[in-house]
Amino acid sequence: MSSVVRFTPLYGTGTGAQAVSYLLEIDGFNILVDCGWNDRFDDPAQSIVPALQQVTPKVDAVLISHSGLHHVGALPYAYAKLGLLVPTYCTLPITRMGQLALYDALLSKQAEEPFDLFSLDDVDDVFDRIVQLKFQQHHAMTGKGAGITVTPYSAGHSLGATVWKIKKDTEEVILATDFNHRKEKHLNATALTTLVRPSHLVIGASQMLEKHNPKSDMVAPVEAALRRGCNVLIPTDTAGRIVELALAFDELWTEKKYGKLYSLCVVHSVAYNTFEFARSMIEWMSDAVANKFDETRQNPFTLRQVEICHSLSEVDALPGPKVVLASFTSLETGFARDLFVEWCSNPKALVLFADRLEPNTLAHDVWSKHSDLMAEKDSTMDDDKQQTSSAPLPHDETHIRPAFDVEVVLKRKVALEGAELKEFRDARRQEKKEKQKLERRRHHRKREVSGIDGAPDVAREDGGPAPMMMEELSESESDASLEDIPMAGGNVQMDPAHVLMFPFTEPVKEYDDFGEIIDTARFMIGEDPGGDDDDEDIQAMVRFNQAEHQQQQQQQEEEEQVPSKYVQQNVTLHVACDFALCEQYGVSDGRAIKQIVSSVAPRRLIVVNGTKEENEALREWATSEKGLMLKASEVYVPDAMETINVTSDTSVYRVTLHDSLFVNVDWRQVGDALVAYVTGSLRVEDAEQGMIGIEGSQEQDRGHPTIFLGDLKMPLLKESLMNEGIHSSFAGGCLCIENAQTGAVVVVKKVGSGEVTINGAFCEEYFAVRDILYQQFTTLPDILGA
Repeated sequence: MSSVVRFTPLYGTGTGAQAVSYLLEIDGFNILVDCGWNDRFDDPAQSIVPALQQVTPKVDAVLISHSGLHHVGALPYAYAKLGLLVPTYCTLPITRMGQLALYDALLSKQAEEPFDLFSLDDVDDVFDRIVQLKFQQHHAMTGKGAGITVTPYSAGHSLGATVWKIKKDTEEVILATDFNHRKEKHLNATALTTLVRPSHLVIGASQMLEKHNPKSDMVAPVEAALRRGCNVLIPTDTAGRIVELALAFDELWTEKKYGKLYSLCVVHSVAYNTFEFARSMIEWMSDAVANKFDETRQNPFTLRQVEICHSLSEVDALPGPKVVLASFTSLETGFARDLFVEWCSNPKALVLFADRLEPNTLAHDVWSKHSDLMAEKDSTMDDDKQQTSSAPLPHDETHIRPAFDVEVVLKRKVALEGAELKEFRDARRQEKKEKQKLERRRHHRKREVSGIDGAPDVAREDGGPAPMMMEELSESESDASLEDIPMAGGNVQMDPAHVLMFPFTEPVKEYDDFGEIIDTARFMIGEDPGGDDDDEDIQAMVRFNQAEHQQQQQQQEEEEQVPSKYVQQNVTLHVACDFALCEQYGVSDGRAIKQIVSSVAPRRLIVVNGTKEENEALREWATSEKGLMLKASEVYVPDAMETINVTSDTSVYRVTLHDSLFVNVDWRQVGDALVAYVTGSLRVEDAEQGMIGIEGSQEQDRGHPTIFLGDLKMPLLKESLMNEGIHSSFAGGCLCIENAQTGAVVVVKKVGSGEVTINGAFCEEYFAVRDILYQQFTTLPDILGA
């Protein structure tokens, strides 16, 4: 029988939220696909953390498809807090860029408020465990997942972005959430169209209702804002789409020589590392980039026109009007939020959104308000034109742009000042003084004890435990009761009948076969044999001085660091700047999704990662006559945490072949499998084990009709005919071959799924076309090659 396949979207479907995660189960082997979060690392709907807590204990492997926070954001948390210590698979660019994305997000959060969900060390640890794969590299799971093979394919959208193919036996699951069918400046189009007829296709429908506008341009509004003499803010991600945007603007600045007039910069915490890694990943980019690099040895990501900044002070130091690419897209955190707060009141400034806007974020809210006000203003102006004379309006468009207010909560880390700073430093100095005083007293007592007690502990005469020496005291005991520690012997209750004496034990001399062992150090030239005690004191003093020096250095470093605190302030922002939205998402729109799904032609379709309207639109199309014409039971739209059983209803059995039969069968390669035709009868070989064997076929049963395997592509057939010197043309969906000299006509037509007809008179052309047509398929011979 076929493998049991279950699929569960954990979160990110049906709500418009971009953070996603899925659980795929194949015969009890659980694969977590993506583990995303948002850049705020909050969970207001209580959907992310509870879902991960529920499934993490049973996860056997993790697959990551993109480097953005919406796909890797929760991975360090699951590793550090939930114990997700399983192999994780992704491409090299996702490893590098995903790690940088988490660095930037974590540092941005720590600059605003205390953050303890995970640390930078957790990020490093989880990415150190990643198994890196190349595109189209087959990786076979082992142990519990034996028989399962995972293969990454290019998805477009960003460096290393992946469409995953998971296969076991006849089950072939394709997971494609964000993909791009268009070539970009540094990326090829997705390879999803090369994967044909899988048993299941899990596809994202986040852009199903969108239609790509080829006239969408981000250059015109940017140039207009710069000519007004004001700045342009482009909120973007850390290491994904920012690479394409930076390359596009660098080429624009070079082509139009804007470098002398305007500044162009990228600002976030790991900006330098982002483009340093991009420069080293030419093999993961488009063919055009690779060919240009091979011919000219010029790396396109040198980016001579782009300034790399890591702080707002560096941005402010740049001259003239400037274009700033800053993280993050949501405007909820990072340098993009800080710059928006600073520039939003300027009516000449421009905020250009170049990525999808997630609901319940500041970016989505301000764009929605701006769009509504602009639509209302346009409607009012159209009504006024019919009632008033058409007086010329000022050229400055800010006279007609509406402004609005928005409430935000500003969180930041500020340095202590005034009385708070003085109080903090006084408390720190007092703490250091007490610590130094205690260390000196402990050292002094230790020297006194070691000076009179150089022997082992003395056992009590009454058989009790030996007295505890100073060296064996714990930190807490020595700190708490330092004054109560006796000079030697510890807290020993001496028997009044005995005379109090200093503890002393006769040293035991060591002997060998020749007598007492001689200490050769006593005979060394220039050495003082009687200076052992003094040497120990000197060494102890040196260690004490070194420790005290290290403490002073540490104290000096801590005093140089300005102490800080976290503050929070409710602010009303007056938003008067201009906004623009350009379609630089790098994902396929609704029309492209339909074409790609039709090309892939899955047997079952699972729709995820969209709003309810988008998911329902893709379901309706897939079941319609203009779509895939799938049955309603073959298209799934699961809700979050809803597990669906998508096991294929196929009659597939495991059989045991005898070695002689296996050797004599003529195997033919069809896709990823070896196929052969065998005629025989089945019998149960062992009732207890339930193994099924195959008996040798009888001689009278030999022979079978010719079986053709494969999918005929009419353009490929036309090309094959042309290579043989036979000219053909398409007419009415048929491929027509006509010989003008003899008048022979042969017509090849695809009637339906898996059926092809060839019509014509029996002539030389007919048999030639038939032979070439047969070559387009894989034929299965009989067991003996008949």
